[in-house]
Amino acid sequence: MDKMQRQPKICELIQSQPIHSQNELVQKLEQEGIHATQATISRDLQELHVSKIIDGNTYRYALSPSKTDTQCRLAHCMHMWLKTMVTADNLIVLKTDPGCAHVLGVLLDQLDDRDKIGTVCGNDTCLVICRNGKAAGHFLNRILEKY
Repeated sequence: MDKMQRQPKICELIQSQPIHSQNELVQKLEQEGIHATQATISRDLQELHVSKIIDGNTYRYALSPSKTDTQCRLAHCMHMWLKTMVTADNLIVLKTDPGCAHVLGVLLDQLDDRDKIGTVCGNDTCLVICRNGKAAGHFLNRILEKY
């Protein structure tokens, strides 16, 4: 499995459950049918800007909450995975490579933007819901300018 399919699953696993080590992450990925070495996972974690945070008496992996980091990761993901963007009234439909839409949605949700209400994502489609048609146009323009 290639990086574009593996990295979104890594983000999903880290956000859905406590992962304490790279070996544990390798095992969780194996359970999902994704085969990767510890060295590959180490590189993925660096590229995704994953850090370890303290959680009670132990450490676990977490995606960085930094706004600058979110913007950098969003720019990277849009460049790598985004295929098309289309608006329909207050909705923006983003088509991505298979397995990548939910990572894009998470990053878009982390943006502090008054025009966006939220996202709904599937395997290769991310639906951005905006307050109205005008807000969708503004949001899309900002995305196009920045990313």
